[in-house]
Amino acid sequence: MVVKAKDGKVDAVKASVEQVLQDKIGSAFYPEEQEVAENAKVEVNGNLVSLFIVNSEVSADAEAKYAELIK
Repeated sequence: MVVKAKDGKVDAVKASVEQVLQDKIGSAFYPEEQEVAENAKVEVNGNLVSLFIVNSEVSADAEAKYAELIK
């Protein structure tokens, strides 16, 4: 998930995205799903707040592609 926050709202958006992540961890049904959610990351790049919930097999590729796209 990638959210573009308005100026001055990045912290509020980050808090909301972190809450989404906590809800995802809490609602995970399968152990694998919970593990992936627990290893998820919230990143801030300027006004972009991103949530990466991907398994370890594709996380490096996903992060590299994301970094390329936000340039």
